[in-house]
Amino acid sequence: IHNLTWNIFQVREKIGYALKDMPEHPEVRELLSGSNINFFNCIKIVEILKETEKDSKNFFGQYGSQRMTDWKEVLRLYENDNIYIAEASQLLIQAVVYELPGLKKQITKVL
Repeated sequence: IHNLTWNIFQVREKIGYALKDMPEHPEVRELLSGSNINFFNCIKIVEILKETEKDSKNFFGQYGSQRMTDWKEVLRLYENDNIYIAEASQLLIQAVVYELPGLKKQITKVL
């Protein structure tokens, strides 16, 4: 457990660092407006950066942009020890425990 906690800390630290230099893009702004950046948000950010940073590719097809390097490092850290699976399960549990009962209440009010 201690190792997992340390790895999560490293991911969060790297995300904080990467957030300091983000492009002005409507989808990125929308992703960052949420309360917590998760693995799936990071994947979307990398996909957006593939478009916004495509001019920084070198002869070998690698991105020269520090932004892309930072976000790819975030994904690598997530995939190390499968941290993204633990985070995804936490999101699923949160949805089942909190969001589904709330939706059921809204449905019964409408009906």
